[in-house]
Parts: sequence; C-alpha cells; structure tokens
Amino acid sequence: MDRASIVITQLVASALLMLLSSISQAGTQDIIRETTGYGNSYDEAVAQGLLEAVRQVRGLEVGTERSLTFSFRQMSSENSSQATAEQKVTSDVYTKSKGFVRSYEVLDVQPPNAESSLWRTSLRVVVPDYQSEMKGDTRKRIAVMPIQVPGRLHRSIKNAEGGRLDPKWVSQQLTDSLVMQLTQSRKFAVLNRQHAQEMQSEFALWNSDQVPAIEAARLGKVLAADFVLVGIVTALEKEQSTSEYYGITNTQVDVAISMTYRVVEVATQKVMWANTLAQSMQFEGANSGNLTERLGDNNGLTAQNSWLNFYKQVSGLVVTDILEVIYPIKVMKVASEHSIYLNQGGSRVAEGAIFDVFSPPQKIRDPDTGMFIQIDGEKVGSIQVTSVLPKYSLAKLISGNVGAVQEKAVVRKTTTTKQAKKRTMPESAGSSDKPFTWD
Repeated sequence: MDRASIVITQLVASALLMLLSSISQAGTQDIIRETTGYGNSYDEAVAQGLLEAVRQVRGLEVGTERSLTFSFRQMSSENSSQATAEQKVTSDVYTKSKGFVRSYEVLDVQPPNAESSLWRTSLRVVVPDYQSEMKGDTRKRIAVMPIQVPGRLHRSIKNAEGGRLDPKWVSQQLTDSLVMQLTQSRKFAVLNRQHAQEMQSEFALWNSDQVPAIEAARLGKVLAADFVLVGIVTALEKEQSTSEYYGITNTQVDVAISMTYRVVEVATQKVMWANTLAQSMQFEGANSGNLTERLGDNNGLTAQNSWLNFYKQVSGLVVTDILEVIYPIKVMKVASEHSIYLNQGGSRVAEGAIFDVFSPPQKIRDPDTGMFIQIDGEKVGSIQVTSVLPKYSLAKLISGNVGAVQEKAVVRKTTTTKQAKKRTMPESAGSSDKPFTWD
C-alpha cells in the first residue's frame, strides 16, 4: 500500500471515530431520581440509595448489582467527610462508578435512633442513560437465528479436488442474506443474534478501564425480540455433468436445497408461521468447487458468485413467504396510471416485476376456530414496477382501470407457469436434428 493510500485510510478512520463519538455523546441522557437508602452504616445507606436510582433507570442483573454495591460503598466511604446534608458530591463519582452515576446529592441523613437501628439517607441522583436510536421505532422486533446446516449433508458434495462444502459458511451466507432482506423490507426491526463471542468481547471492552465511563451507559441495552426466525437445511444436493461439443467442454451443475423454517413468538412460544422451501438452480460453464476456494482464481470466483446468488435467491423466497403472510405489499398512493406507489422496496421488489392488484382485503371469521382470516378481494388489474427505492417502489398500470386501484390494496406477484426448456446436445460432433442438405 502506497503512502497516499495510507493517509487516506487514516483520514477515513479518524472521520468514522469522530462520527461514532458524536453519536455516542448525543445518545446519552441524564435522568434524575430521588431515592432513600438504608444500611447498617452511613456508607451502606448511601450505596443502597445510589443502587436504587440506577435500578429504577436502567435495571440491573444480579452480578452487576453486586459489583456496583461494592463500588458505591467504597465511593461513599471516600466522600463521607464531605457528604453532609444538602452538599453535592461530584468528585470522581462518574469515573469511579464506571458511568452508572454522574453525580449525587445527599438531601438528608438520619443516624440510628430509638425507632430504628439503621442509617437512612435521602439522595438526589443523576443517572446517565443511553437512548437507542431506535427508541421511537414501533415496529415488531425479529431476531434471525443462525440457520442450521448439518455437516452430513455435504459429504457427497465434492469439487474436482475432493473438497467439500463448509456447513458453517453455508449457514452464515443464508443467515446474512435473511438478515439483509428482512432489514431492507423495513417491516421489522431486525436484531443481531450472530457472532455472540465477538459481541461478548465488545461488552467486556466497554466495561473495562480502556473505555471512557460514558460508554458504560450502553451496557444492558440489548433489545429483546418479539419474534425469532429459526430454520434448518434438510437437504442439499449437487449433480454435475460434463459434455463435449466440437472440442469445447461444457460443465453443467444442478443444485437443490430443501429448508424448513418457522417464525415463533418469543413470549408465548406460539408458531406464527411455518413452511418448507424446495429450490433448485442450474450453473453452466463454471467450476462449482468448494466454497472456500481462492477468490483470486477466476473459476473459483465464478463458483463463489453462483453459490452466493443461489443462497440469496433461497433467502429471498423465505422472506417473501413470511412477509406475504404478515406484511403483504400494498398500494400506498395512486397518482396516475404511470405513478402508483407501493409501500415496500429494497430487495423485496425488483424493477420490471409484474404484480396483480386486488381490491381491499376483507376479514372473514373461521367457523371452526372463531379466528378472523384475511382474504384478498377481486383482481382489478396488473402493474409493472418501474423504479425501486429503499423504502418504497413506483409502478405503472399495464392492465385494468386505474380508478379501480385503491390505496391499501394488496398486490401480489403474478404467477406464471413456465415449462422448463431442456437443451439437448447432439450425440456426436457434427450431428444435428435438422434435415440434412448439401446447400
């Protein structure tokens, strides 16, 4: 790497650090709580009052509570000489409490008396609390768990060198693609449940002396999920065939995958949706070898891209199936025949895709279960997507009357039955199915 590249890299890194620092500072808010603490000593009473303030604002786990109790007792003991009634104590409190308390003020002190053998302290405590950027996000939260890929599925899938597919790599690609496409749908707040070891290392760093005290305000802010998406690959097969035509070797690889998945409500463990997906794809003219081949090799790179496209296609079908049940694509606004706005974009919608438009859905009660089932209305026309943006997409009417297209109408991708074209190769070089002529 030349000197100019190194300088540019350093400048970009510095800019990112400044941006992250400003976001961190802006996301912390001071919250004031007045509490009462009791203890066998003055120090213990102050410590209990501080602990109660932190518990009210941020909540505490058992291990953290024990650690803070010890720290607060030491801190209150060091400040006891100046911590008289109505005197504010701020010296080193923020640093010594590792960011859990910014400052505190002792409002009142009652030593043991005939009515009570305990010390009682009244405190006004300032507790910094980290405000997530998603605080105003009212969307349901979903966590995508790593897709399970049993190692036994890969024993029969080998490349020319005898290598096998890596189950961990396959799981990572499927999971990453699911996270990406669910995030781009913007219908769920997607939570990260991968790389647990790396996340624990980062939390340990936040709680160490190497990080400023303000960063500790972020601890304990991991969001809980409303739903989890779990899945397992039950079959993964590959068939490879090679043919030669006029001295040119053509390699054709057919891959197929079968995967079951479920969306589970965390609080009740209720299965909200479950399905099985079977998908196949054909690669031609590429080395389909091991997914861990060197990217510097052209054949390896082509194989990598082919497999990645396959997993992206599979995860896209899973996400589409889930969203079709929970959040189907709807008409957001009808401006004209050429300007029909849909409420989803990103990877969920592709430019040029054709959708059928239905009249607004209706809810009908199931006589067996008593539950309401939402059904589509009548088909009123078809639209074609002309532009795709991250949050929405734009379409034009290609059939039907624009007056029948209403806001909140459900649109579903047009299903067309296509017959697979099977390409046949001549039995030998120079042979053909066409009538033979000398002309």
